[in-house]
Amino acid sequence: MTALAPVMEGFFTERLIGQRRASRHTIASYRDTFRLLLRFASVRHGKPPVKLTVELPAAVHRDLVAYAEILAQTSGQAMPPDPGKLIAPMLQRFMATDKGFTKEKRTTRR
Repeated sequence: MTALAPVMEGFFTERLIGQRRASRHTIASYRDTFRLLLRFASVRHGKPPVKLTVELPAAVHRDLVAYAEILAQTSGQAMPPDPGKLIAPMLQRFMATDKGFTKEKRTTRR
């Protein structure tokens, strides 16, 4: 699963369905538009999505489950999100805020 997948799933389940109470036709429209966009991006850049498997220590998994439960409580969600789906956006945010990584990434892209 890519970093985009949990974000998109959250958009559909939390934002459109939970917060906006969108109709099934609106949700289908968004779904189809995203499919077209992702297919276009994949063809244009020649890069298919990547699936990654991660092994976590038990203590980290317990903390991730607790984090998901707290996140659900504070955001008013009925069910906590799948803890595994929190990993990609957390890593993405971590890397985006790591100044050393960001600097090195910029210099290697030149």
